[in-house]
Amino acid sequence: MSDRITAASSAPGSLVLILDPFDSLENVSYFRMIISAAFAISLWDWLCLLPFEYTMVWKKLFKERKITLAASFYFFTRYLTLILFGISTGRSISFFGSVKECESWNKVLIFLSMFVTWAAEAVMALRCWNVWLRNNSIGILMIILMLSEISVMSLMAIKRLSDKEYFVVVDGAVSCIPMGKSFGIRWIIMLSTPVIVTALIFIISAIGILRVRQTVGNSAFLSKLAKDGLLYVGLSLTIYSTTLIAFITGGNILKASGSSISFLLPATMVSRLILKQQSIVSKEENSTDQGSRKTLWERPITEKS
Repeated sequence: MSDRITAASSAPGSLVLILDPFDSLENVSYFRMIISAAFAISLWDWLCLLPFEYTMVWKKLFKERKITLAASFYFFTRYLTLILFGISTGRSISFFGSVKECESWNKVLIFLSMFVTWAAEAVMALRCWNVWLRNNSIGILMIILMLSEISVMSLMAIKRLSDKEYFVVVDGAVSCIPMGKSFGIRWIIMLSTPVIVTALIFIISAIGILRVRQTVGNSAFLSKLAKDGLLYVGLSLTIYSTTLIAFITGGNILKASGSSISFLLPATMVSRLILKQQSIVSKEENSTDQGSRKTLWERPITEKS
């Protein structure tokens, strides 16, 4: 079992899950450990964002008796992911069959990763100050980016399931690259790909925010946007650095997952900043008539276009 090339870490709205499918086919306990860690990471991610979810989704749902398209998409991806991972975890813990039967589990993990990708994108869309509810064109770009990632991941994973490769799921970005155990250019490509895609998602979201708020000219909003952006980028780099250290030092998946506790403080900071940012936006919207400028994403799903 190659502990040196296995690691996992997490942060709000982010997921890093790196595994060796070949090893998971050969060792039942190895695959059981991976599934359990993935479920724990998803659950941790949900708990960290629960205050934001309550403010942005549940509170509006119960108070205004309506749900938007973006919110319904978030519900579907977030909770379906948790349910599927929970079922898979329970099955893996209670299973005592042959090693050969793990192959079906591996396929399940690939498709579960697809739902993780969806959930990560939905969470990121909501974290980026509710962009989807404000701008249709930006929302469409996010959807195209998300679907392209899922398509590439699915094709590569299904085609090369039997090869010794590594699946990387991070912030909704997916990379499947054949690699050896030595650290080299392929490791750099693997680690840089999620960073690039994450940066693109953040840039697209920032452009959407600026386009929507350009008529307001609120300096406090732009200031918080810059601070939140730097904090988010710094948090992402911390994740990648932690994972890289786990590779180099030979840390296994449990040690790397345990390091996610260190993200508790940044997670709290991010949640608080998001809630503060949302309060600023809400105050501005209450003082401005937005009734005549509703977009498709802002309308309840029961309202006809």
